[in-house]
Amino acid sequence: MKAVILAAGGHRSIKLRTGGVRNLFPPYMKPKCLFHVKGQTILTRTVNALRQGGVQDIRIVVGYRHKDVEKFIAKHGLDLEVVYNPDWDRDAVRSILEGINGLEDDALILFGDIIINAEIIRKFVECPEPIAWVKIKKKYGLAHHHEVLRGNRQVYIVKVAREKLNVFDMAYPNTDWYLGRYSFYKNVPLDSGIRILGCMYETIHRNQPVAEVFIDPPIVDVDLFKQTDEWSNKRLRE
Repeated sequence: MKAVILAAGGHRSIKLRTGGVRNLFPPYMKPKCLFHVKGQTILTRTVNALRQGGVQDIRIVVGYRHKDVEKFIAKHGLDLEVVYNPDWDRDAVRSILEGINGLEDDALILFGDIIINAEIIRKFVECPEPIAWVKIKKKYGLAHHHEVLRGNRQVYIVKVAREKLNVFDMAYPNTDWYLGRYSFYKNVPLDSGIRILGCMYETIHRNQPVAEVFIDPPIVDVDLFKQTDEWSNKRLRE
């Protein structure tokens, strides 16, 4: 199995109903995967979880300030295969296709800004079914929260067998159709990770049967600057 980390996106802002703008992260800062959570960068935490969970072969898709990520990987000897999405600021969904391009193994596709552990990875590795996603044991938030959909499922991590990787072929040209099915997905920017979320969910959902990897609590993604160590420690701000 080969892991594909999707880490090409930049920092986004959201328009408030009052007419103002809220930055989820300060503009033009380093890539989100290089921010620290509890003393360790998100990327290092992810790589450690993958390898401790049984996935040694890892590919990362980069875009925004990609040279910063490449330098970090080389400096810390992470031994990752780097793939570049040249359209990271215009086409977030393309990161999926770039990540699985030429893959000759089963894929474990995951977002680059999530907090995971080896146990979750191990459950995916041990899952015998060709397609799998996360099922949360307890009810979480609203019925159609954008991070937890239909029956408390999450697609921050999905397993897709090599012979099933073509399930993403339809997602690429039909992104807007998928997102249009949910009111909270309307007018999502082209560079938003929510577009990847929607396409991952719909594509996997349409290719049943899908195995469920049970976890509790939900996987957390680092959406806000205040979730990072840099928010309270100026020395970590690069």
